[in-house]
Amino acid sequence: MQNSPDNSIEPIPEQLIAIYNPIDAALFKASQALGFYSHLGVPSGKEYEDQREDFFAGRIKEPTLKFITDPPNLDLIVKEIEGLSIPSDNAILKEILTRQRQRVLSEIDAVIHRDDKERVKAIGIELFGAPSPSLVAEAESILRSTPEKKIYVPAESLGRKFSEKEPEYLNSHEVGVHVFCSANGYAQPLLPYSFGLGLPGYLMTQEGLGVYAGERSRTANPNVLRRIATRVVTTDSLVTGDSFKEAYERLKEFYPSDPNSHRSVYDAIVRAYHPGLPIDHVYLEGLMRVRDFVKDGGDLRDLYVGKVGIDDLKFLVDLKKQGLIRGARHFPSFFERR
Repeated sequence: MQNSPDNSIEPIPEQLIAIYNPIDAALFKASQALGFYSHLGVPSGKEYEDQREDFFAGRIKEPTLKFITDPPNLDLIVKEIEGLSIPSDNAILKEILTRQRQRVLSEIDAVIHRDDKERVKAIGIELFGAPSPSLVAEAESILRSTPEKKIYVPAESLGRKFSEKEPEYLNSHEVGVHVFCSANGYAQPLLPYSFGLGLPGYLMTQEGLGVYAGERSRTANPNVLRRIATRVVTTDSLVTGDSFKEAYERLKEFYPSDPNSHRSVYDAIVRAYHPGLPIDHVYLEGLMRVRDFVKDGGDLRDLYVGKVGIDDLKFLVDLKKQGLIRGARHFPSFFERR
């Protein structure tokens, strides 16, 4: 699918906009009201620090952290989106919105049952898949062969420290990919919220593209690869049923034997195990898929029409032929350079 930057194509039929965009907006509203990730987030502060020290001292086998937010009335949201009727005037648009609705319902299920780690894990696998043996082997290879860099520059105004090129990396990743793709998506006349917020299954490609942007802009240091490889190993431990302690001991083998590294290992395990949502493997798997996409001659502009996945391209081609999708308006210059 080739995108034309000037977007000089016929107007979108108003009938389709009138039929599908209100449904798109309703699903967006439900997703925003849910705040999926905010209700499954890892807490910070004194409780977190105390439990980490208790773990290192052997007083607890794993942390028992509380959630930091209370979700809204989810029964009402479920009723609203289950009551949406999605017309069949365009089969592809109907498929996108049907999958979008199912994604929101699955996310609601995870939030409602967030204290049931096995259920959350099953929903995570449904939404994001699980790390394959080959992906885990690649991650472990990266951790063995890529030393951890400890070069920092101060960023006092932000309350944290960054590695040497991390500010530039974050710019290429967050702005050059996430912001640009989202802006292009919201500019689509049809289903702007789905394309702007993300089609179902978009996350793997989007995060992989973000890491790939760091490679192409030469702003990603080896710690980036180590970080996303670490996330694969912790997610694999979660999916295969390792205890928190077992996951910690497994990952610790790949890190230096010092207190700072041990804290990093602990934090990585907490990220995966609270609340137990297998998701973090998508960064490395997405990177590998984006690399293959480019190697096979894929046009990165095709992935910039919105927050879309590589697997979505098969129906985006059809939407393009029907004149129902616009090309990417925003595309980072570092992808233009070779």
